[in-house]
Amino acid sequence: MSDILKDCELTEIANKFMTDKGTKEGECHGYTEFYEPLFQRYKRDRHVSVLEVGVFNGASLKMYDEYFCGDCSIVGIDLESKKQYDTDNIRTVVANQGSRKDLEEFVNMCRQEGRTFDIIVDDGSHINAHQQLTLYYLSQLPSKDGIYIVEDLHTWVWEKDITKTTLYSLAFNKPFAHLKPEESAALHNRIADKTIWCNHSSKSMYTGDSITSVLRFK
Repeated sequence: MSDILKDCELTEIANKFMTDKGTKEGECHGYTEFYEPLFQRYKRDRHVSVLEVGVFNGASLKMYDEYFCGDCSIVGIDLESKKQYDTDNIRTVVANQGSRKDLEEFVNMCRQEGRTFDIIVDDGSHINAHQQLTLYYLSQLPSKDGIYIVEDLHTWVWEKDITKTTLYSLAFNKPFAHLKPEESAALHNRIADKTIWCNHSSKSMYTGDSITSVLRFK
């Protein structure tokens, strides 16, 4: 294990709650090595708002809550009810990230509540069409200096045609094949900056696994 991982508080918390974003559970993606310096600024500055698509067993939501010392509001979106993970700081919402209607309704709800998010993480279905649709709608919700993370971009191997994948679209600034042309163009126009990160154990971005990305918007 690298010194960075050894000293990473976020990784320790991830491993405690057994989320595969850390280094000991499931696929051991090690994303927390990359996220730690990105999250630290929010930890110092203010009450932090987090949105994650894909709740599963609630481990990631608990990780955020502990890392930000409870000074946070966390929303989790899932296809099924996950109310058992709701707390004073955590709220779960039922929505299908493959549904334009559900995503639009969620965005409208957030606007009505005046809610934006410092950190948005898509760790949902990993289906390329869903990643692209979710990115198009939820990219309206980051705070002024917020970040949007799309995890598990290595799932592009599920597509026979690589040009349809989220990884390809982001890495090469190509059209998002699962969006309408005007939506794809508008989305690319909103992206101000992007970083694609590949786990240290992977051979390369296109042959390895555990690939995640961080986007910032204009």
